[in-house]
Parts: sequence; C-alpha cells; structure tokens
Amino acid sequence: MISETRGTAARIHLAATLGAALVFFGCGKRAPEGEAASTTSPPTASATAAVVAAVIPDAGADAEAREPRKPRELHGKILCFGDSITQAEWPGKIAPEERWVTQLGKKSAEIKAVNAGKNGRKTDAIGELEKALDANADAATVLLFLGVNDMKHETVGVVEKATTNLAKMVDLTRQKLPKAEIVIVAPIDVNVEKLTPFFKNEGLGPDTAHFMRALAKAYESLAKKKGTRFINLYRAVSPENLEDGVHANGKGQIQIADAVWKGLTQR
Repeated sequence: MISETRGTAARIHLAATLGAALVFFGCGKRAPEGEAASTTSPPTASATAAVVAAVIPDAGADAEAREPRKPRELHGKILCFGDSITQAEWPGKIAPEERWVTQLGKKSAEIKAVNAGKNGRKTDAIGELEKALDANADAATVLLFLGVNDMKHETVGVVEKATTNLAKMVDLTRQKLPKAEIVIVAPIDVNVEKLTPFFKNEGLGPDTAHFMRALAKAYESLAKKKGTRFINLYRAVSPENLEDGVHANGKGQIQIADAVWKGLTQR
C-alpha cells in the first residue's frame, strides 16, 4: 500500500512537471508585460497524450490493477456437513427459508446446497461423514463446518484434537470424492454474555472464546497444509444474533450464508 501511494504521488509530480513544460513550450505561455501574447498554437491532444504516455507509462496498468476481480462461478451440488448451526432447526427463531444452507442455495441457479447438519455433531463423526459422502457422490463442493460441540468441557489439547479429526475428514472426502473441492469452515464465535444455563452446564464459558479463536487459526493452518479452501466464520455473526450464546438466529443465519457465499466465490 505504501509503495503504491508513493508511486501514485510520483506520477502526480511528473504530471505537474509535464503541465509546466507544456505551458513553457507554447501552451498558454504568458508574455512579459508590455508585449503581445504569444501566438504559438497549443499542442494537439494526440501530442499531449503521447508525452503523457512517455512520462507516465504505467498509468493505464495501475487503473487495470484497481479493477475488482470477477467472482468465481460455482456449479453443482454443495454438501454442507455440520452441526446444529447448519441443521438450523430452531422454531420461533429460525424460519425454514432463513437457514443458511437454504439461503446459500438461493444465491445462484447453478448450485444446489444440501443440508447435512445434525444437532450435537463433533469432529469425530467420521462414520456420519462417510454416509453423507456416499449419499452425495456427485457433490462438486464439500463444506466441513464443525468444532463448537468439541469445545464443551474444553480442556488443554481440545483444539489440536479437533483439528486432527478434521484432517481425517478432509482425507476421507478426498478419497471418496477426489474431484470435489473441499472447504474447511471455522465455526462462529460464542456470545458468553448470553449463554443460557443449559450451555453453561455443558461447560461453555469465558474460556470458550479463547478456544474458538485458537480453533480458527488451527483450521486455517490445516487448510494450507491440505490444500483446501478456508472460510473463517468466527466473526461472521453479530453478537446480538446469538440469542442463546451459541446458535445463530434467523438474521444470523443469513449472515452466515452471505459470508460462506463470499468465501466460496472470491478468487
């Protein structure tokens, strides 16, 4: 960013110098007091453009570099393998059409999003993943969105254990669906201030946020190691949309869908 700013400033300085040169060599040159104004014709537009191109040869290249990249085009079935946040069955808080997997499927007519979420699922559910893969052998993309339930009654080493389990899931997916794109998804954060007594009894608390942050970093490293796509949803949901401290409500589900779509389509 600094080098780009300096480069732009340098070109502005060159342009100003060029303008002064054009004035000196005939474009509106002032005559000394008492003398008639110069009748020298101003340079033509093409001549000016040629000089500008010579002095600032990379101006067009910079403009091209600033153009936003076109998003990736997605096609085919997207298998969303996760826990209750993916299952999204929360009567009165999440309408069926608000579920993030449903919202994701509406992003493009070229995709079909399959909800393979299950309440309470952890990263050790390798058998359940195998069944889901067998049932969706034509999936073009597989999202692995797990980890919150592993944090219950968290202890030292839980992040490493969950990451090791997810690595096994990546290997299994690559074995079963070698052509599918695999996406590791870091779970959303918890809202400690809104944790219900149920989740407090499940061992979630102030330390959970620390473990969730560590899990996101560990998943990102795993994605780089395994050569998969990575989407970090840690801050994707606003705290007020985690009404029980853990689950995203309808608005939060839409936030998840938007973040996943962005993560899938960015180059």
